[in-house]
Amino acid sequence: AGDTLVLTIDNVNNTPNVWTQLQNQANLPASMNSSSFAFDKVRRKIYFVDANQNMCNAYDLATNSFSQINFNNWPSGIGGGSFVYNESTDKIQLFRGTDNVYEVSPTAGSSWSQVASGSWANDMNSSNPFYNGSSGKVGVMNGYGWYQHRNWVFEEDNGAWVQKIPNNNNEPYKRGTGHLYPNSDFSKLYMIDGN
Repeated sequence: AGDTLVLTIDNVNNTPNVWTQLQNQANLPASMNSSSFAFDKVRRKIYFVDANQNMCNAYDLATNSFSQINFNNWPSGIGGGSFVYNESTDKIQLFRGTDNVYEVSPTAGSSWSQVASGSWANDMNSSNPFYNGSSGKVGVMNGYGWYQHRNWVFEEDNGAWVQKIPNNNNEPYKRGTGHLYPNSDFSKLYMIDGN
């Protein structure tokens, strides 16, 4: 992991975009899980959840600082977990592939609760979580297992995982990608890398 950077635009002086370093590696929390991220536009915070450590770090964009949020009733058996912020429910949601889904309010003292049932599948390794701003649901895409990449898409609906796109040879092509990046209203996803 490298330094945290942000792109700024100077519309007043009509100058080109420049990168401004907000934090350096030494200031990042020691055990921050950056496997995915949960961006809360209202609170202007980015959450990093690590179910292995029972820890949630929050980066506050307004104050350029990190803090830890203490939650209760942490789920077990899901590794570090993948996580997203669901803006339609105002909850951080934690899951691993198409396994059980847990959620918590992003405030200190809140407790995790299970909101969907699923099971771990060995072909969902390195799958990518996302929030669908059009449906208000969380989902997961891609996966790897049994020596094959997958490009299927699942979305949580009424407490269960529903397959939205089957694993096939059409676009988006099968790949392993580090993250999915949403547009501003979470209605589109972008894959920047992949193998």
